[in-house]
Amino acid sequence: MMRALYSGVSGLKTHQSKMDVIGNNISNVNTYGYKAQRATFKDSFYQTITGSADATGVLGGSNPAQVGYGSTINTIDVLHTNGGYVPTGMAMDVFIDGEGYFIARDANGGEKYTRVGVLNFDGDGNLVDGNGNYICGYPVARYTDTTVDHVQGEIILEKTPATPAKIDVKGLHITLGQESGAFFNGFKIRTVTEAAAVGVTAEADLANKIITVVTNDTDIDLADLEDALQNMTVKAGSGVFPTAIEDDLANISVSADAGVTNISTGTTSTKATGGQDEKVSTVLDKANGLQQIKKPGTLIDTDGDGNYDAEAIDVMQLSSISIGPNGVISGQDANGMIIEIGQIALANIPNPAALTLQGDSYLKAISNTGEISYGVPGDGTVGLLVSGGLENSNVDLANELTDMIITQRGFQANSRIITVGDEMLQEIVNLKR
Repeated sequence: MMRALYSGVSGLKTHQSKMDVIGNNISNVNTYGYKAQRATFKDSFYQTITGSADATGVLGGSNPAQVGYGSTINTIDVLHTNGGYVPTGMAMDVFIDGEGYFIARDANGGEKYTRVGVLNFDGDGNLVDGNGNYICGYPVARYTDTTVDHVQGEIILEKTPATPAKIDVKGLHITLGQESGAFFNGFKIRTVTEAAAVGVTAEADLANKIITVVTNDTDIDLADLEDALQNMTVKAGSGVFPTAIEDDLANISVSADAGVTNISTGTTSTKATGGQDEKVSTVLDKANGLQQIKKPGTLIDTDGDGNYDAEAIDVMQLSSISIGPNGVISGQDANGMIIEIGQIALANIPNPAALTLQGDSYLKAISNTGEISYGVPGDGTVGLLVSGGLENSNVDLANELTDMIITQRGFQANSRIITVGDEMLQEIVNLKR
């Protein structure tokens, strides 16, 4: 008789716990980045009345007789399915289109993970989330000292062609083949000077629509540039040339106005009429691991050579700050120059179900997550970023309300077990009358 009462009590407890989970889910139905939870049950302890026995020559086999003591919570799982994109109109709000987590670092250096991309810069220029914790990534290694022989990604052209087959910038004319011209519409061309480079080579990043020309000199001969473009390769992981485009690359030609015999990579980008804004070239600091991202001070050309070789201790005032799909943050300074600030990193977590909920939309890795790796958006299995929106909660309200009804009925039925058990005990007590 008492076993039924214990079963009823355990049933009340488990159904109450499940109702608590449902209530939390419904409470967070409009919480950005929230991941729904579910509670599962398992049966509890059993008392064996008679055991099982094998058949003998005289008697057949028998099965066990057991009486259970109710149920208990088995698991409370976090459902790490992705929520939908919710446009907010805020340029610094970011949605992860795929897998991955933002990495937030508190004042004590502890790392947490979140899917909520409510980002902003504080008064000291630090990239922070809505809770004021630093968002990690890769800041810019902006300058070159005398011991480094690498000119850091200087742009020579940054123009979206007005016509598919030709790029014209300040006396330089790059004519593309008929088919490749249409294919390369929208591409930007830049140069990187490296002392260790052999000759002039070109590589096309099809994903980001950039052609990078690498040279070992600050000047590029037009014929060498033409040869490099005709034999350009494709950056690994960025896609493949269509066969027709590959066959047509030999039609690329480079020419210039009278008196122009080569192109100086220099230190300042060329701004074409009708093209994109000028841009200060940068190299990201990935050698030192994840770091906080901070706006630079005002850039200064101390020796007048056209190269920014110092920065003030202030925080640069930038407008039109935006975050690209690859996580690169950039803004426009007072002179109209595009300044890169850094690149947001994402964490790839093999077993996100093992993350521990911390509140404030954070999760923490303690154990059983697998080896966590870090990369930039679009790298490996992590998704690209979509600015101007956030991730909605993945709570299915219809499912939660249905579970609420089922759970309430289960709670009610277990309460009836206790009531009926009490009535039966009352009958036994009344036998002495």
